[in-house]
Amino acid sequence: LAGAFYALKSSAAEYVDTLKKNTLIFGGQLSTIKAMEQAQDRLLKGISHFSMTDQLEGMKQLAASGIDARKNLEWIDKAAHATGKSFSEFSSAIANAIQGNMSGLVDMGLMTQRATRLFDKYQANTVMRQQAILNFVKQHKGLQNAIINDFDTIKDQMRRLGAAWKTFLY
Repeated sequence: LAGAFYALKSSAAEYVDTLKKNTLIFGGQLSTIKAMEQAQDRLLKGISHFSMTDQLEGMKQLAASGIDARKNLEWIDKAAHATGKSFSEFSSAIANAIQGNMSGLVDMGLMTQRATRLFDKYQANTVMRQQAILNFVKQHKGLQNAIINDFDTIKDQMRRLGAAWKTFLY
């Protein structure tokens, strides 16, 4: 009984901490709770490969750069998994590119250093730059092929199960 109480207390504390850290980014407590619920639901249904905290961290980074992360959740999840990056790492690379630092996308092989000059005409962190970068990455033939040819590994399934069980046990 003491173990169950401790697990409940730890889980509640983690959710409250997550809620506090993300409230301003997602526009209030209710919106944050909905984002947390959506991320957890995606994980439990097997739609996502990544934990709720990783998804929220990535969504927070995208929201900070002005992107509606909820519209792009599924695509970012697939693209991150296909490239071997975490949800937050892939989101961070996109958010940084929008803010003017293209090195994350170059390091992932999504563009060359020379191709980054195409985006110099857009001011950093503007809607036009957001759309140009998102469209470029979404239409990247190599990434599209990687997503199509991506597959779940046993490790992915074990990670997903572990994250789902952690939610229930802690």
